[in-house]
Amino acid sequence: MEKKSLIAVVLSIIVLFVFQSYFAKNQADKTQELSVVEKGVIVPKIVETITGKESDSKFKAEKKLNIDYGKIKEYIFDGNKYRAVFTNMGGGGIKSFKLKDFKESIEPDAELVERVKVERNDPLPQSFTFTGKNIQIDLDDLFDVQKLNKNEFLFRKRTKEGFRIERRYRLDPDSYKINVDIVLINESDKEIEGVPRVTLFEREFKDETDKYDVQKQIVKIGDEIETTDYKTIREESPVVKGKINWFGLEEKYFITAIILKEDTVKRVLADDAGGKLISSAIEFNEVAIPKGGKSIVSYSVYSGPKEMAILKKMNVGLEESVDMGWFKPLAEPLLRFLLFINKYTGNFGYSIIIVTILIKLLFFPLANKSYKSMGGMKKLQPQMTALKEKYKNDKQKMGKEVMALYKKNKVNPLSGCLPMIIQIPVFIALYNVLLNTIDIRHAPFHFWIMDLSAKDPYYVTPLIMGVTMFLQQKLSPSVPDATQQKVMMFMPIIFTAMFINLPSGLVLYWVVNNILSIGQQYYVMKKM
Repeated sequence: MEKKSLIAVVLSIIVLFVFQSYFAKNQADKTQELSVVEKGVIVPKIVETITGKESDSKFKAEKKLNIDYGKIKEYIFDGNKYRAVFTNMGGGGIKSFKLKDFKESIEPDAELVERVKVERNDPLPQSFTFTGKNIQIDLDDLFDVQKLNKNEFLFRKRTKEGFRIERRYRLDPDSYKINVDIVLINESDKEIEGVPRVTLFEREFKDETDKYDVQKQIVKIGDEIETTDYKTIREESPVVKGKINWFGLEEKYFITAIILKEDTVKRVLADDAGGKLISSAIEFNEVAIPKGGKSIVSYSVYSGPKEMAILKKMNVGLEESVDMGWFKPLAEPLLRFLLFINKYTGNFGYSIIIVTILIKLLFFPLANKSYKSMGGMKKLQPQMTALKEKYKNDKQKMGKEVMALYKKNKVNPLSGCLPMIIQIPVFIALYNVLLNTIDIRHAPFHFWIMDLSAKDPYYVTPLIMGVTMFLQQKLSPSVPDATQQKVMMFMPIIFTAMFINLPSGLVLYWVVNNILSIGQQYYVMKKM
């Protein structure tokens, strides 16, 4: 029991890293917890999810778009939050959507963050299609455009059969939200039946600087969130049915989501659209429009940062796209507190240090109890070693003698472990805050650390963290078992390697926490 407190922390952090490295890509997929496995396909009980063949009309990039580029026109909306470029292809497909408050890197001449990740000849995000009996509106169909006012565009098309489509974009210059209405009008002499669809397209990219930045499709179904990474989309072509509130394509810090009205949606289709292009489409309920009648499809689009305050204002649960992990009830207050402190410091590095110190003060009594227990265990180390040597062939007798020794000296080995376990959820919650929230993206600290969301370019802080962990071990009671000694000896090296590519803001937190722990542990040991 000598090393229980330290081992508890070590094992918890190892679990945390395994969770982040392996499970985090699908952590937000809470529906899988309620799932059954059927022929290798995960089918959530609350959602009907099928694969492959049902999504029969999905676009493949190998199909050549019949585009006369000389007839494509661009329409620019220049708001306070973004600059969008619409085209008359795809009924108002979006060619570019640049966020004015965010840059791709920390370089002074860096480009603004571009939310449209497609190349020339690719179909455009937000493209509208319609599949019906003898009527087909394709991705490459061109529409007429009318600019109604500075904040509204109207895209119109009338087919030879007498089917008219009017798609109105209503844009807010001070918000990332766009409202869209699609009016389907039957001017023919017979009923028109068909399925309207709006598709998001995106090319897969790999950010070598951040292994935690994973592109995913995300769907809010009732009270649950389901995510699917692009690799799974390419392999399984998932189809999701249910009470879909919104769906979209996301990465670590940004999301493009289509927010839907209730009872208007049939399913969400995702597919490999050829090469590294992914399609994610919302298929609305089938419409049957009588002669002279019309049908209206309405929805909203959010394309912007995964900033908690902004997402919550949307009032549809978009903030759930920010991965706060298992301890979300702790993580959100910690994020608000960090932002509050930062209002006064103006530097997230200092804010992280202050929050770490305050958390340490909060748990000061618990940590004291743990360190006192560890100190007591350290004093008993020689006697423990002697007992284990004396009764090495009689484990039962040795256990009784060890417990008698604890009782005689009033040492409770669990009193060193439990206080640490109580603190672990707070540590993990703050870990997720610093790893996943956009607020520290590109935030500078000092000297060589110019981006707290990126790894330390010179690996100074991970090395300091390894040294502080080594010093903590020296202050702790040693382990008699030779194998455990070797494992503990390599722990600082292992953790240094694990932290070396993590955001420097996160490493800064662990360094400060370790230094404070060393100071408190040394003080308690000295006093004893």
